[in-house]
Amino acid sequence: MPRWPGVPKLNRVERARDTLRTTGGPVGPRALNVLLGVWLFASAFLWRHPDNVGYNDWVCGLLVAAAALSAVWAPGYRFVSAGIAVWLSFSTLLFGYQSFVARLHDLALAGAIFVVSLVHGPPPLEAREGEG
Repeated sequence: MPRWPGVPKLNRVERARDTLRTTGGPVGPRALNVLLGVWLFASAFLWRHPDNVGYNDWVCGLLVAAAALSAVWAPGYRFVSAGIAVWLSFSTLLFGYQSFVARLHDLALAGAIFVVSLVHGPPPLEAREGEG
């Protein structure tokens, strides 16, 4: 018997399928941006950065990951990641880096985050089911 009257009990696979059907955006590009944000966050602690660069990297990393997770259900949040990527690329010119490699790393991540955040991807599953 269901826990609540009128609400069917779903197993984990059915709940995951239902979530994918009702999400507003594609999960693949958003998951990649989450990973890029987590890497940006982690890189702030994995090698030496000047204080302002390190703070900028971990804050931008957290914001990118949070915006990408939000964009799974609210697709417009992917543009927040694009804005953060623009800031990250601008900040590489603004802040003093100790090494060229760290500056190049942040520029490459900013470019990747920007491009991935602009990828709209396939429509949700429920929209694709009616096509076939």
